[in-house]
Amino acid sequence: MAPADRLREKMPQELVAQHPDLHDHAPMRTSLFIILALAACGDDGGKATPDAKPPIDAAAPAIDAPAATLDCNSYCTEIQANCKDTNAQYTDLDHCLGSCKAFPVGALADKAGDTLGCRIYHAGAPAAGDPVLHCPHAGPAGDKLTAAPAGFCSGPAGTANVCEDFCNIEVKTCGTIAAPITGVTPQYQDNAACLTACGGFANKDQNYSTTAKGDSLACRLYHVTNAAAEANKATVDNAKVTLHCGHSGPAGGGASGPCTGAP
Repeated sequence: MAPADRLREKMPQELVAQHPDLHDHAPMRTSLFIILALAACGDDGGKATPDAKPPIDAAAPAIDAPAATLDCNSYCTEIQANCKDTNAQYTDLDHCLGSCKAFPVGALADKAGDTLGCRIYHAGAPAAGDPVLHCPHAGPAGDKLTAAPAGFCSGPAGTANVCEDFCNIEVKTCGTIAAPITGVTPQYQDNAACLTACGGFANKDQNYSTTAKGDSLACRLYHVTNAAAEANKATVDNAKVTLHCGHSGPAGGGASGPCTGAP
């Protein structure tokens, strides 16, 4: 059998049917069979779908979440999103941004110590996963206020000195008698005096919240964040800053102040 005939036998019959004259023109038959054979190599019987698109339910490529940056905007975005309702640490964004200005910066790798970096860590995925546990670590106190704080973001290197966290915000926002802020009435002689007074505050096991009241560190901490919120506004009303600084002072705002009496 001639090579062209053998090739013709292997050709798809529908192609052969389209060219019946190949029987009668041997000189060009072989060439045409070769061309048709090459074309047939790419044919899957009409079932090929070279332009087929992936299934609509195919998994989309993973998109990494934007990395946190070591600044107050990043911190406040995280904590306001992940610490809400009974786990809220700030009344609103101004309270967060104002308080944040007093935090030592630290590093993003921090997981302990009174730093912004430590708070950003706890305010992120940890707080999203377990807000009851981690929101207090990310908040202004840096820890859950108990008689013996665990020592996450409170005190230098996590020494659990929550008074360190309170006094940082107090001195930054309200000033001190030794270094006053113009227009604001200070409550403590200096940072050391603030730390000493804080050590004597009653009801140290009252947990911090945005509704804290009574003679406690929790209430004073809440009101100093109020002062920080006022100080953070574009137009600062020093009378309002002074009002809240008075509530965070040793007397808790006086006889009828919010931070006096039973919690």
